[in-house]
Amino acid sequence: MIAPLDLIKSANQLLPAGTALPRDPASRFQKLLVGLLAGMARINALIESLLDQYMPDSATDWLEDWERQLELSGGGSVAARRAAVLIKLGGNYLQTLDDYRTLAAKFDPRITVVDCQWADCTSPCNVPINAWPWPLVLVVTLPWAANDPQAMAVVSNLRGAAAAQVYLSFIYNGGV
Repeated sequence: MIAPLDLIKSANQLLPAGTALPRDPASRFQKLLVGLLAGMARINALIESLLDQYMPDSATDWLEDWERQLELSGGGSVAARRAAVLIKLGGNYLQTLDDYRTLAAKFDPRITVVDCQWADCTSPCNVPINAWPWPLVLVVTLPWAANDPQAMAVVSNLRGAAAAQVYLSFIYNGGV
């Protein structure tokens, strides 16, 4: 948000030289200018707030509208609900290890995500195991069994959000 004092300073710098438009804070002109600029600052703050609501990754008041339009259930924390909206809108937005850690933590803080490079190694005969190296290989450890509905939901959400160049491996409740 733009501070009203910054607006007043900037507006006064834009005024033409001379005495027709006084710069004395006690003048009627400056009082009028302060009132107009304070109103502009409030309008600017409202616009920023509106933009926050419009974007699904920062919406709170309008989050239910996003969920209704995308036919989502709306369960969980605000952060998890935002993540579900983003995934439904197009997925493939997670690009880094920190992105996955952030999303996983929104589902449950016990979920761990670590970087792993086993999928881009070579065999003993120096032939690549896969046709291309995976830029990002992650191992996700979940605190539930593989058949637990919560585990299946997290796996589905993480895979749905994964970029094409990311390989995910899951460990369930301490075992594969």
